Amino acid sequence: MNKQTILPILLLIILLGALGYFIYNDLTNIGKAPDNEENTSTTTSDTITDGENRVDASFGEEIPEEIIPGLDREFTVPEIYSEEIKNNTMEQYQTIVSALKEDPALRGEWLQLALFRNSIEDYKGAEEIWLFMTQVWSFDHVAYGNLGNLYYTNLLDIEKSKDFYVQAIEKNPAYLNYYDNLYNIFFFKLEDRANALLLLEQGSNLLMDEIYFPLKKAEYYRDTGDVVNAKKFFKETVALAETLGLIDIQNHAESELEKL
Repeated sequence: MNKQTILPILLLIILLGALGYFIYNDLTNIGKAPDNEENTSTTTSDTITDGENRVDASFGEEIPEEIIPGLDREFTVPEIYSEEIKNNTMEQYQTIVSALKEDPALRGEWLQLALFRNSIEDYKGAEEIWLFMTQVWSFDHVAYGNLGNLYYTNLLDIEKSKDFYVQAIEKNPAYLNYYDNLYNIFFFKLEDRANALLLLEQGSNLLMDEIYFPLKKAEYYRDTGDVVNAKKFFKETVALAETLGLIDIQNHAESELEKL
């Protein structure tokens, strides 16, 4: 995919305000854990390095036609946009659809098409594509993470959201966005404190130098009334932030310590 294809698509999605947490991973993106209910987040690298675009071997040389999402689904750009934007968007959309009709193994084009559908609130259409991608590129975390976001934000199925975030972490355990969203599901939506803490423990054991985990543990203990452990992990956060030169996080942790 070239920049001429990607930029108009992202422009439309931003204009429609629908990008939200959804991930367009073009193999070398940098991912961010979002700020939400009560957390301060950090960043981590998100690079797929092992056969990014290969189709799962179980399909052989061709993807079975019966599992390929329909490509003639209605797509209409909202009338609030100028004719130039609408025409350019439709042109880009049709270009992607034509490419996929020619070759349904184009992973990047499926990702773009799903974002197009999501941008006009065709959530079922986006869901159809991402579910298809979990079959064809089952090693790839992106579709799993997008489904987790979709069920959390738009289709409002917390159990499905949780399950897809769990699978996304299994496929890419270095992507903080998934931990943060799954933590919020456990802690705030399901009120499952034990699994919320277990998730942080598992992440910190794997990503020992990632400041997100001591900070989130500190917030967990603060929010559950364990002042001793809250102080312990805020102090750890301060020390690590100072080492890493993360002044904003250091200041945040110090401010939280003063309140305890």
